[in-house]
Amino acid sequence: MENNNIFSYIDYLAFIRKMLDMNARTYGYKAKLAAAAGCQRSFLSQVLSGSTHLTVEHAEGLGNFWQLRKIEKEYFLNLVLLARAGSKSLKEFLRQKINDMRRDQENLAKRITEKTILPDENAAIFYSNWQYLAVVILLTIPEFRTVESIARRLNLKNDIIKKTLQDLEALGLAVRSDDIWLATSTTIHVPRDSKFNSLNHTHWRNQAVQNSFLGDEESVHYTSVCSLSRADAEKMKQLMFQLIDESRKLVAPSKEEELFCLTCDWFKV
Repeated sequence: MENNNIFSYIDYLAFIRKMLDMNARTYGYKAKLAAAAGCQRSFLSQVLSGSTHLTVEHAEGLGNFWQLRKIEKEYFLNLVLLARAGSKSLKEFLRQKINDMRRDQENLAKRITEKTILPDENAAIFYSNWQYLAVVILLTIPEFRTVESIARRLNLKNDIIKKTLQDLEALGLAVRSDDIWLATSTTIHVPRDSKFNSLNHTHWRNQAVQNSFLGDEESVHYTSVCSLSRADAEKMKQLMFQLIDESRKLVAPSKEEELFCLTCDWFKV
């Protein structure tokens, strides 16, 4: 996975060079960048050599050419402003602003725009057991919308699933029509600062550990303990965020056929 996530860069020149590298096979790409920026190709070459800097007008043109999102373009413009800043106080102000923008992008609650966040009294029930979330997602699959079919799929007793569905109905997350159950919300997010965040992660990592003993060929379990530079550790973290973003783009339009779980772990030991 090539890293073209603008928020993983603190030097705008490094981002431009990366875009040039990723489009090395595109004929005349450097000339296209110069045209988009509204400058001569020779001037862009001087910028890339470090002898001068883009203006914010140049940067805005490049942001449009790359079709950056509004927040991404703002970040790129701030990187250019930081490189051009002449005073220590202005540089510090821009560095703080850039760091704040990076932290915001690392907050998954802000990256996931379409979501349901449960109030604490409901979350206390929903995150008390892994099966609540599992059942909600299973209800998106047509063949798993009865007590019996869900119980067979999760290898749980009918009474447990019946109680789970009744609880979900009381929470407003499921509705029943005769013997058929449907989910009313499927993108349920627990914020980073929620008291239930660690509990939710624990449930699903326990499920991952149990699954690792089954030898299931469809499963992938990977653990790597490594040493690396702080700069590369930051790149690894950004790759994780990129994976999350790309996975959501893939999952959203995908036909509901089976239940899977993705867990991402990257942390300093």
